Amino acid sequence: PWGFIDNRPMLTLVAYYIDEFADTRPAEVLELLRWSVLTVNPTDNTGLRDPLIHTLVAARQAAEAIAVAALYPADFAFTEFGRVLALFADGQLAEAESALATARIKSPKVWKTLNAANPKQPRSQGPGFQVGGDDEAWEYRERYLDLWRVSGALRWAAGLKPAQPKTGKKTTQTPLAADGQSCLPGLD
Repeated sequence: PWGFIDNRPMLTLVAYYIDEFADTRPAEVLELLRWSVLTVNPTDNTGLRDPLIHTLVAARQAAEAIAVAALYPADFAFTEFGRVLALFADGQLAEAESALATARIKSPKVWKTLNAANPKQPRSQGPGFQVGGDDEAWEYRERYLDLWRVSGALRWAAGLKPAQPKTGKKTTQTPLAADGQSCLPGLD
């Protein structure tokens, strides 16, 4: 685990290896992702859960991707949008729609940039990105737009009505009869 200082160089090296060889050694990288996230570093201090989720979706292993995403509830945008992809790929459209509504509300810039026809790349603020920022949205688009397109999830999601955020106020309507009077006894 990451908590042991002596493990950090090896875990960091594994993360670099995964990044370097993701395209040329996909099967090996998938096994390393599983090993790193699910076995040796379940708190995922190296940030490999979202590549694992998206790699599993791309490998048509959506059920496993859903299980991995479930280990990190209410997580960062990359994991949340990966959860949407996994649910969509698994045919769980109602659950995917609900997860998308949550992700869109929580990370609107990611959704807007993912959907944009020709978004403008934001100015770099140095290494990494700001959570909730334009650079995070750009980074997600750069990494995963093709997977959203190929899977059909982007077209599906773009056709959904955006969910309205809950205001916390409950409203109730009294059912009315054709004559405008309440249908409930005692409420006339």
